Amino acid sequence: MVAFIWQPWNTEHIARHGATPRLAEAVFSAPDFQARPMNPPRWEGFGTVNGRTWKVAFIRSGEAELFVITCFRIDSGRRR
Repeated sequence: MVAFIWQPWNTEHIARHGATPRLAEAVFSAPDFQARPMNPPRWEGFGTVNGRTWKVAFIRSGEAELFVITCFRIDSGRRR
């Protein structure tokens, strides 16, 4: 099981993009979720929740912890 690290900073940041911690966590559970490394230690992931594609940027903080940096909706065409 993965623990998500939520602090006021990242919670407020994703809210500006129309996301909530619950939605961001759902992206990681999406059947089509895919992740890839960006600039270490950052990763980016994509997943569909409620018919919309979302991008998450995150850092793995240990084996079972994730710190979400941002989460925002994207057009499916921007998913690479």
